[in-house]
Parts: sequence; structure tokens; C-alpha cells
Amino acid sequence: MFKEKEFIKFLSLEFKAQEQAGGDIDFDRIKSEIKIMMSHEGMLKSIFDLYSKRVKGEKNNVNSYIAYKLGVTTKEPDGEFTPRLKFDLARVSHPDIDIDFDFNFRDDIYQYLIDKYGRDRTANIGTYQTLQAKSAIKRTVKAFDPCKDKVETLRLSEQIAGLVPGGDPDMTLEKAFDAEPQLGKWQSKLKNIFDVCFATEGLCWNHSFHAAGIVISDVPMAEIAPLHKLNGDKGYSSQFEMVELEDLGLIKFDILALKTLSIFRLVLKDLKNDLDITLDLDNISMSDKKTLELIRQGKTVAVFQLERDGMRKLLKDIEVDSFHDVAATSALYRPGALAAGAHDLYCDGKHGRVSISYDHPCLKPILEDTYGQLIYQEQCQLIAIKLADFTIKEADLLRKAIGKKKGDIFKKLKDQFISGAIKKIPSHKAESLWTKLEDMGGYAFNKSHAYAYSMISMQCAYLKAHYPLYYMKNVMNVEVTDGKLDKVEVLLKECKFMNIKVLPVNVNYSKSEFSIEGKTLRMALSGIKGIGVKAALEIENLAPYKTFDRFVEKTLKISVVNKATIEALIFEGAFCDFDIYGQDGVDEYYKVKKNVEYMKNRKIQRTDMFNSFDDVSF
Repeated sequence: MFKEKEFIKFLSLEFKAQEQAGGDIDFDRIKSEIKIMMSHEGMLKSIFDLYSKRVKGEKNNVNSYIAYKLGVTTKEPDGEFTPRLKFDLARVSHPDIDIDFDFNFRDDIYQYLIDKYGRDRTANIGTYQTLQAKSAIKRTVKAFDPCKDKVETLRLSEQIAGLVPGGDPDMTLEKAFDAEPQLGKWQSKLKNIFDVCFATEGLCWNHSFHAAGIVISDVPMAEIAPLHKLNGDKGYSSQFEMVELEDLGLIKFDILALKTLSIFRLVLKDLKNDLDITLDLDNISMSDKKTLELIRQGKTVAVFQLERDGMRKLLKDIEVDSFHDVAATSALYRPGALAAGAHDLYCDGKHGRVSISYDHPCLKPILEDTYGQLIYQEQCQLIAIKLADFTIKEADLLRKAIGKKKGDIFKKLKDQFISGAIKKIPSHKAESLWTKLEDMGGYAFNKSHAYAYSMISMQCAYLKAHYPLYYMKNVMNVEVTDGKLDKVEVLLKECKFMNIKVLPVNVNYSKSEFSIEGKTLRMALSGIKGIGVKAALEIENLAPYKTFDRFVEKTLKISVVNKATIEALIFEGAFCDFDIYGQDGVDEYYKVKKNVEYMKNRKIQRTDMFNSFDDVSF
């Protein structure tokens, strides 16, 4: 049974031992964090569970200094996280725990939590889908069936719903009618239908559950929240959504699967087996020149979060030369920030195209590493605390309210901010700063999250820069396993760009997955469209093949290696050793297959002139 006092005593002894061993321990930080966690029932218990479990995987819950010092979360990059972790002490709303696991082990972790705490005390977080403007029209028109013909009614529903302007997530029927006069004409023709559309808009029409989110209770979940039984033996989901569950005092866990972590595991395994290199990705330098040069040049295809064309352009524009830049780019390359031009302001500040000044000395340490620009939520909170004398709780309320920009709380916080700031800076500067804070509410990103994920980006870039052959091999293998062959095509082009030679597929040399041959890669059997992983494994296991006839004979009774599989291999040139190509090769395959089947049916043993004398004595 978990006992808080005993665990706190354990923490004290653990950290004192680390300090005596020469470790740098921030005891003030630990005390503050324990105080916060004790105010959220179950938080200390979850940290203890992670510590005792020591589950392998990257944990992006970097906001916990205790978890970091216990080895539960990943290493701080060059010690830069320590001061920034303190920013999150301004959060007084319910915390949650987001953990990224190796793609192959995510289900095991989920099952571990169920087994540990009990199926009756764990539940997926329920979600509800509501009828938006377009869907309200489509569903109502189809229900009324005004054309008395399903096909015609479907066409009509699509036609009318298509008049609703797109691109606005907050679009309503009322807004749509103001923007599109044609909808009014349809309303006059189908008044009863549109009356129902307005009545049903916003109603829940489907209950589902969060793909990764679960909650854990110390009592049976049914005692505190209504539940929905999932299909089969998959447990329950709550009929409350996340906010209601938080109000009940439950902590949300996001058990996430990240393919990048699978790539890391495979690359590190290869490096150890092939090169006898033991690499600790948590200890790579965040200022590694080769890594930063790769990122600065935008050569980030297959690098976590940095591979989109627009992101690569932004990396070049910023001329990334530090980990701070990488983190800032991940925060800036988002629709809200791009629409507000925050990325351009960052570039201008970094490259000296605009002068950087601070309205008050207390703002410099908050804004200095982003060149005077507001990017992160934590900056908003610290400005409120340092400049306007907000309490920690008030700063957290501001963080949440500033994104919504409405309500009495928002107006009250604005007045409080201005009145507090004018004690230190002129009123016009206080008003201007508030406007900037208000504008950044639409795109401000969590700094700790940006830094945690950017660390993974740096680790990917490090492997690509220093071990390109092993990195690209395993990136493609993970995509093949996930069935993303279109992504494999992009990665093959990247290999060519990187001057990595990829040898063609060959039934005698190719394996199911991509493999390394000297300083080249060999195309994977399962990397070809039309060939599944099971078929590829069978072909690999039966290799080598002396002749094409022998290949057909060996694979004849294997159901997964069918006609379509062999035709795909022929057109890909996989039988080049036997001079089997194209349509002529397909025709030859059917002749060979017919002959092999004929011989099998009559139990004729394949022999040659010399083997026929094996059992003859002279």
C-alpha cells in the first residue's frame, strides 16, 4: 500500500545520497514540487509507480524535477532544463502525465496499468462528437429524404452542406447564413428541414474514447463516474470527458506510442552488434556541430517534427545554431504562430534586422533567448509575475484565460495586469505589452513540451548526421512495419540525396527488411507494393534459390506467396539472377508453375544425370 510520508522520506534519503555522491540537487525545487504534487491526490503515487516500474521509453513529462532526478524522465540537455522546469510551478490547474513509449511496447504499458490498479479502477477517457454546421445539414436532409430517392437525397445533402464556408473550426449555421446567401434560398424551400438543422446543431451524436488517455482511481471507477463498456474484454471508458474527470480529482495519463523511439532502439542495437558502439542518446551534446549543421541546412527529412517542407524552410531562414533555436522552431511552426507572423519576428530579431529592447530589466531574462519575442506560455506567466506582481495562481489563470479572450475573468485579469505593470513601466507600454500577450494567446506553446520534443528531434538529427546508413535503414524498416510504403518511397529519394546507394531487390540477397551490405543498403522485400511482411519473411527463410524453377517449387504451397506476390517481384527485377523480367518473365512463371505442379501431382522426383547414379554400385 502506498504511503505518502514513507515515500517522501525515501525521496529525502535518495537525494541526500545523490548529493553526497557529488550530484547537484536543488532541494528548494524538490520541496516546492512535493508541495504542489501533494495538492493533487495521486500525483506522488504515480511518480513512485514510474520510478519502481522503470519503464523503458522517453518520457516527455519533463516538468517534474523529481522524476528527472529519479531517472524516470530523460536527461536534461546540457543542464538547460533546470531553470526552465521552475516555470511550470506557476501551474496550479490539474497536471497530467504524458509519456511516450516505444511503438512496440505501448500496449504492454497500457495492460500493465490495468493489471496494476485493476480493470474496475482504470478507464479510457470518454469523448463526444457533436454535430457541426455541415454535418447537421447532411444528416438532417438524409433523414427527411426530400427527394424520395436515397441517391438524389445524398447528392442534395452534399450540395447544400457544400455551401457552408470551410476553414473556420468555429463555423456555425448562423455564421454560414451570413456568409452565403444561397443557404437562405434553400431554407425557404426546405423550412422544416432547416428548423431541425438549427435544433440539432451542437448536439452529441457519437460517444468514443481518447486514443491514448486513461484515468486511474483509488476506488472502483463506477463509484465516481458513469462508465461505458467497450467491445469485447477491453474494459471501460468514462461517460465524462477530460475536464469533468479532472474536476473529480482524477489525473489523466496519456500513454502514447512514438515510432521514433522504436527507431532509436533498433539503431542502438545495430550499432552495438555491428560496430561494438554503445551510444547513450540521453548524453549526446545539444551543441554538436555536425547535428546543428544538418538542421541548419534543412536536411531534416526523417527527423522527428522537422521533416515538413515548410519546417525545413523555416530552419534555413532562422539559420539554426543552437538547441534554443530548434525548440523555438517547433513552437513557431504552428498555424496560429505562422498566421500571426511570429516566425518572421523571430528571424528579424535573431538576424539583427530589428533592434531588441525591453520595457523593464525584469523582462530581459524572460525574453532574451527568443530575441524579444513572445513564444511560450511560460513567458506570459513569468511576465505577469515579475512585472505585474501576479501570484503563481493568478498567472496560471491568465495562461488559460488569455487563449479564450472572453469572460469576466479575462477582463478582470487585464485590469489587474495593467494596474500592476504601470507601477514599473509607463501606462502606454503596459497597454502595448498586454496587447502582445493577448495576441500570443492564439499560438503560445508550452516551453517544456517544446524542449522535450526538440530533444528527440536533436537525437534523430544526431543519428542521421553521424550514422546515416544505420539511421535510414531503421527509419525505413519501421515505416515498412507500419505499412507506410508511400513514406518509404520518400525515404528512398532521401537516401539518394544523401549519397547512400540502395541496391535493388533480389530474392537471393534481400531480406524481409532493409539490410546493410558493406557501405550500401539492400532493398527490402516487404518494401515492394503487393508483397506483405509475411510473404517477405517466407521468401527470406527459404532462400537461397539456385534456379527460378527452384523458387517456384519451394514457394508453391505457401499461401501468402501467391501469383500477385511473384508478379510484383518479377516486375521489380527481383529475379535478375535468373534473367526473369517483365511480362516475358510473368509468362515464364506460369509455364514453370504448370510444369512444377505437373511433376508434383505425379510424384516425379527432380533428378539430373549424375544424381541418378547415386545409389548404383558397380
